[in-house]
Amino acid sequence: MTSKKQVLLCIDASINGERTKQEVIASHSTNGSIDVFIYEEDVEAFGRVRHFITVQEGKVNMKRTGGITMNQQFLLGRKTESIYHHPYGNFHLEMDTGRIDIEPGRIVLEYNSVIDGAEKQEHRVEMVYMKENDK
Repeated sequence: MTSKKQVLLCIDASINGERTKQEVIASHSTNGSIDVFIYEEDVEAFGRVRHFITVQEGKVNMKRTGGITMNQQFLLGRKTESIYHHPYGNFHLEMDTGRIDIEPGRIVLEYNSVIDGAEKQEHRVEMVYMKENDK
């Protein structure tokens, strides 16, 4: 059975220790052990971007469409690759996922990335969500 609701999604991300925080209203649906979050944002210089985040045990998929296009899978303990498309060109992404923690109302993702063979970067993304009126 699928349940769908609006949630406040708080995203706390860091790249090599430099943090960014974002709060968005997202559509959240659950079907068994799979959670799906969908939201849109206006990204300066790129336009409207739609985000689809699918979460299940040991796996997170982040897909973006619009001004930026990418589909990146994060698989616990594995390296994955994708192409990041945006108006200034395409980049090859390689991700090595070291942690995926899924709890009610909270998801933590830790991974290392290499973009176009450049220096490795350490990432940590924590997503906390609650019904919009629970804020």
